[in-house]
Order: sequence, then structure tokens, then C-alpha cells
Amino acid sequence: QKNEEAVEMISGLSDLLRNTLTNSAEQLVTLEDELHLLKKYLYIEQVRFKDKFAVEYCIQPESLACQVPNLLLQPIVENAFKYGIAKS
Repeated sequence: QKNEEAVEMISGLSDLLRNTLTNSAEQLVTLEDELHLLKKYLYIEQVRFKDKFAVEYCIQPESLACQVPNLLLQPIVENAFKYGIAKS
């Protein structure tokens, strides 16, 4: 179990970093792409914090094609962990 989690976590981190580097010049991405990246980040945090939080998505399918600023969500969620969950 631990080895599988470690492999998944490293793979997710690799995807996260690769996507960040590949799309760094893009100012806008689809909400779907932004959520895909966010889900990779959240998986890493779920492994890190075990059962201390749960994530629920409530997203209208028609909004997935909307353009949003690149890397909009991940820093917001990261700050929630840094100043919220990690402190408790």
C-alpha cells in the first residue's frame, strides 16, 4: 500500500511540475484543465494528510470549457492547506 501511494504521489508530482512548466506561457486555460491540475495537487495532499480532509466537487459541466487564468486555483488551495489544515 505505502509503495503504491508513493509511486502515485511521485507520478502526480511529476505531472504537476511538467504541466506547470509546459503551460507556464499560457495565460488562459480551460476550467477543465485547471481542475485536472488541481486534482493532482489535492491527491498529493490527501496522501500527506491521510483522512484529515475530504474534497467534494460541485461543478456545472457547461462551465468546464470556460477560460480561466492559468494556475488560478492551486495557489488558493495551497494557502488553505498552509494556513488552515496544516495548522490544525
